[in-house]
Amino acid sequence: MTIKPGILAYIVNSKFPENNGLVVEVIKLAGVYAGQRQWSIRSFGKRMTVDFYAGLLTRETEATSPESKLRPITGLPDADVIDTDDAQPVERKDEVAA
Repeated sequence: MTIKPGILAYIVNSKFPENNGLVVEVIKLAGVYAGQRQWSIRSFGKRMTVDFYAGLLTRETEATSPESKLRPITGLPDADVIDTDDAQPVERKDEVAA
């Protein structure tokens, strides 16, 4: 995977559905647990549901996540690239039919 400190990612396949789709910042590698890298993450505004200890749930803006639950946010895919060399017609506001 391409998870590394400083990137933005979103959460997928969380055991807490309310966390799915949340955008987080990857802070640092927290360690390895059960053969999988764990990352320290920070959410933007919305608190994540976190299994704190022995089933005790809490809501936090910072947590750890296994790498398999994070998808990096990258730039636009190649299919969305706009060719700026071709002139495109521009509709003037005063020419738009009502």
